[in-house]
Amino acid sequence: MKTYSVTKSFRFPSGHRLSKHKGLCQFFHGHNVRVDVCISSPELNENDMVMDFKDLKIMVEEVIKDWDHCLFLSKDDKKFAKLMTQASMRVILLDRDPTAENLAEVLYYKLKEKVENFNKIMKASLNLETVSIWENDDSVASFIE
Repeated sequence: MKTYSVTKSFRFPSGHRLSKHKGLCQFFHGHNVRVDVCISSPELNENDMVMDFKDLKIMVEEVIKDWDHCLFLSKDDKKFAKLMTQASMRVILLDRDPTAENLAEVLYYKLKEKVENFNKIMKASLNLETVSIWENDDSVASFIE
């Protein structure tokens, strides 16, 4: 069975702290994050595309707009979570430490819902394949359901 896929990349700066880490990542630090989102389909649409890259861009940017210049923390990070949310900072609290792996999973499930809605509206058969989070040029974590 043949499958077509498209991947689009997005970038934003953000910070985090890994509360369980014993090395330097236990301290606040930032990354210029790159996100890769891969969508597949067993067929091409009427424009001979999996989907228009513009539609994919709109879909992803709706989710990651709040991630731009934010600080990711675990809600269980007793040392800083309460303090940082009370400060005038953009803080996103996660159920677990904000590792690249966990961010990829969070983004995957937020996008999966958007892809399902797109399929209903456009009568498409798109599949969200992979969400990858690059912390730098040589370190990437991916989530695949």
